[in-house]
Amino acid sequence: MIVISCEQGATQTTGYFMYFGGCAYEFRTCEDENWICHVESAERLIKEIKPSLFLFEDVKQYTGNSKGFVNYHFRNVVKAGGAVEYVCHKLGVSKYGIVNAHEWRTQEKAKRGEIPGLFRKREWYFKDKKISVHEKDALILFYMWCQRNKKPWPWIS
Repeated sequence: MIVISCEQGATQTTGYFMYFGGCAYEFRTCEDENWICHVESAERLIKEIKPSLFLFEDVKQYTGNSKGFVNYHFRNVVKAGGAVEYVCHKLGVSKYGIVNAHEWRTQEKAKRGEIPGLFRKREWYFKDKKISVHEKDALILFYMWCQRNKKPWPWIS
């Protein structure tokens, strides 16, 4: 099963984690201030990789806390998220939104080094490869999906 996990930035940086099965994986990043470029990046990646599943951060977590205030960044994340969901639908790729992707318990596990393969020195690393914060968050989305769906974490130490 090929999975793409996406931590949407939509106004700066989007991190991707691709899982190809076994212990095969890859990270990618899209950096642009225009949310449409982030959608086009996701569409190109989906067409190239042909995943079975596309994971994304579902922004439902913010709607109850916004108290009527929605900033430019939030609007672009919502637009990009909807557009990427449509791309998945159009290309026949299953999609799964992870609500509360920045759940403090999972972020704390990462900081304590309790997610096998992921660790922090001064910066974040996965399996001895330096990764960005956005790539780390995309990896955490995949980790949360594995946990919630009782899938084994491929990098058990």
